[in-house]
Amino acid sequence: MIIASLVWLLCGDVSPNHPATALQVDARVVTSGIEVTVGDKPFLTLNEGVGRIPYCWPVVGPNGAIVTRGYPMKHSAGEARDHPHHQSLWFAHGNVNGHDFWHGAENRIVPITRSSVKREGSNVVIESHYRWTAVDTPMLEEKRRVTLSATSRQRTLDFEIRLRPTSKAVRFGDTKEGSFAMRLHPALRLKGEVAGGHARTSTGVTGPSVWGKRASWIEYWGPIDGKPTSVALFDHPLNLRYPTWWHARTYGLVAANPFGIHDFESKPAGTGDWVLDENSERVFRYRVVITDGEVDVTSTTTHWSSWSAPAVTVDLAGGVRQFFSTTEAWSVEDRGADGHSLILGEGGTYNPPHRSPGRIALLNTHAFGDFTAEFDAKQTGREYGHRDLCFFFGVRDAANYYYVHLATKPDDHACNVFLVDDAPRRRLAKVPAKGVDWGENAWHRIRVVRSGGSIRVYYDDLDTPILQAEDATHGVGLVGFGSFDDTGEFKNIRLWSQSTTPPVTTSPF
Repeated sequence: MIIASLVWLLCGDVSPNHPATALQVDARVVTSGIEVTVGDKPFLTLNEGVGRIPYCWPVVGPNGAIVTRGYPMKHSAGEARDHPHHQSLWFAHGNVNGHDFWHGAENRIVPITRSSVKREGSNVVIESHYRWTAVDTPMLEEKRRVTLSATSRQRTLDFEIRLRPTSKAVRFGDTKEGSFAMRLHPALRLKGEVAGGHARTSTGVTGPSVWGKRASWIEYWGPIDGKPTSVALFDHPLNLRYPTWWHARTYGLVAANPFGIHDFESKPAGTGDWVLDENSERVFRYRVVITDGEVDVTSTTTHWSSWSAPAVTVDLAGGVRQFFSTTEAWSVEDRGADGHSLILGEGGTYNPPHRSPGRIALLNTHAFGDFTAEFDAKQTGREYGHRDLCFFFGVRDAANYYYVHLATKPDDHACNVFLVDDAPRRRLAKVPAKGVDWGENAWHRIRVVRSGGSIRVYYDDLDTPILQAEDATHGVGLVGFGSFDDTGEFKNIRLWSQSTTPPVTTSPF
């Protein structure tokens, strides 16, 4: 059995419990960037190449209220003229290899090419390509995809931000000054002369206490020019160090910041440092939801859950019929309080066309293009150098696929990402310095990310990959599990993807 909820990563509504008809969103290129409207009503303007960093201003709710501060772009009555680097809605960080992109005038995020606009149904998608340059030194390339959707009561902004070093590794330093941020309208402040706002997080923290707390989402609400308005920011489970810390000040700044642990938790300086390695990519996903009126906690929680849910969650209670397998050694067992496990036992005689693992079970409910897969794995065999378990993806047929081989000791044939392309397996990643420690009867959390030609593998530490490879030989295909000669178990299998196919009826074996 499969529980499928095709991801709300890039589309939106008021909430699953209160559906509303989608309105058409339109966009046009203007001198300063891209102007977005819903009918004859303004939605937002992306400003790029006209200042130090790209930013969205104004940002307008469905009731016509501008939900972010105008200063420093424009000054209105009741607005404080502080923090001129707070530019409405933006993404930056205060320590990138020691360079300040949050405040620093000498550091810039500039367009490499002009942003483009395309339509997806009633929604508009803005695709941008930026370069982070410290003084005259390029540091990062950013590819940003913003999907804008609307209903009569709501405006939704979905950000997918991909960062990659231009040459050498980049360290994001431990500072509260960052990262995905909004400076809200003064009426939504929690303190001050014009303050009329309220705030809460997914964990139930309210008011000024939201600063520095971790949560899946944060929400502000209050009257803007007499119009009740809510603004919510969502963090995604696949983001770095989810759930994020919220740099949420009483004066209207609210920012998702996964780096500033020193400031938020009074831990030693540098605790939150994080390195994006050379030739690596990291994706950050956020959603902003602007609603006409106040939204109850249940609706916000349901909305976040639907947006962040996996495309496919495998319900192993449905048994092995959900898998194409090469051997009868596969079974599903109910482990009581631990749920069901997909189990690879001993035996099996399948010999693949080329040297590669032969004990395989492929999920037959969907094929996947780009995806993020997460699952728990337990190795139950004896300890030896090539003690292994495998994850397969991009499987087109019995002689064309990828597999991740996780083993105790690495070498040219173990603990790597391999390509089978009508030929014997070929190693794609550098041989790592060490293999994985399976332990005895221990579960391990594994994440595999495929994005374009990028392949990343994580083992227990879901922030730092143990294997990285680049290859785009195979496209959409089946995914699954296996081993060369060993036994093991798999459970809690989830996949996020924007490109899945219907159930597959023919086994590739």
